[in-house]
Amino acid sequence: MSIVQYARVWDTFHGPAVEKLAALAIADWADDDGRALVTALELAGKIRVTQPEAVKVIGRLVKRGFMEQITPRWFQIDLTRLGVNP
Repeated sequence: MSIVQYARVWDTFHGPAVEKLAALAIADWADDDGRALVTALELAGKIRVTQPEAVKVIGRLVKRGFMEQITPRWFQIDLTRLGVNP
């Protein structure tokens, strides 16, 4: 868990509530460099949505630029896209 990533997301993320909740959950899984290992099923359970909805939210977060999908389970958070210089 990276409290640094979590706090930055909390302070800077602007978007729908489900996306912010998902971003916070992903930041909770991330290390201080913003690398997070998470599946749609894990995210769905943590934010209490269905797995298909979690897949959609992940896609929207990638499209928004909040994170980049490195592999099917690895993501890299990019807070610079939210106007934050980590």
